[in-house]
Amino acid sequence: MATQATAAKAKAKKAPARKAAAKKTTAKKTTAKKTAPKKPVQVSFAEKAQENARNVFLAGLGVYGKAFEEAQNQIEAAEKRMNDRRKKAEDLFNELVKRGEKVETEAKKRIKDIELPELKLTDREEFRMEIRARLDKARESFETLRESVTAKAA
Repeated sequence: MATQATAAKAKAKKAPARKAAAKKTTAKKTTAKKTAPKKPVQVSFAEKAQENARNVFLAGLGVYGKAFEEAQNQIEAAEKRMNDRRKKAEDLFNELVKRGEKVETEAKKRIKDIELPELKLTDREEFRMEIRARLDKARESFETLRESVTAKAA
């Protein structure tokens, strides 16, 4: 018997092995897996309160940030308006100085045109009349000058 078993083993060893036929692989169809709906996570009252408190805090920070930005924008706008007005005021001042210089030179010319002959101090009444006449002439010259300046400005 032992020989038979040995012979069977030898036979099994010597027997040619059969080739396995190649299996055809077919493309597997993909099907959507059905998943069970997720159960809502139960949040405790303390966690909800903590989240609400955090949201309130963040909203407060948002308000602060928005107010700060708005204030910065208003300050920048006010500075720009102030600088523009300063420039306009400076330009106007320089223009007025130039105009004043012209009026001054014109006034000096008109004052030189007023004749001031020497007065005799013999009669007080004559002296007063002569002074009044000269003042009237100076006033007329001044009014003429003022009207010419006013007309130029308009």
